[in-house]
Amino acid sequence: MFFSKIAEKEIENNAFLFDEIDDEYVKKRIKDNFDWYVRKAVSSKYLYYFFSVLSNLFPILSTIAALSASDGSKIVVMIIAPMTSMVTYIISLMGFSQKWTIYRDQAEQIKRITAAYTTKKKCITSDNCEDSEKNKLITMLEIELSNEFEEGNFQTHKKWLDINNKEKEEGRKTEKEEAL
Repeated sequence: MFFSKIAEKEIENNAFLFDEIDDEYVKKRIKDNFDWYVRKAVSSKYLYYFFSVLSNLFPILSTIAALSASDGSKIVVMIIAPMTSMVTYIISLMGFSQKWTIYRDQAEQIKRITAAYTTKKKCITSDNCEDSEKNKLITMLEIELSNEFEEGNFQTHKKWLDINNKEKEEGRKTEKEEAL
């Protein structure tokens, strides 16, 4: 099926995340959870897309059929109109959009946790612990990514714009002070 090929590709691309986990039971448990969430996220995403397209396509087809002058067009309109309602009902009842978001967020959380674990483990097992900088990098990155989900994409970009504007204003103040 189309969904499984996409999910398998993502699972294959992220297999390296689980290489550093020594305990086979823990590795299998985390990998199985990750695989399940990825498969569910991908299938929910494409089911949502499919039913959304149908919910937009049926009213257009109904309008086109209604505009034609033949008697058969009335039957087509009578068939398509309830189908539009049914597709819209399926979208809201099944909650594909919400499920897609939840499953995707969980898969991303598993990736964050395993990346953090891997960098900490490398620091603990190495003699000079140079990898602690990598651990700090991963930790800061994950904090920033989780803030984006909590605050919304617009708020994150707004923060960056505010920071850049403040830096520019401070730079202008310094230039004015030096000029005086």
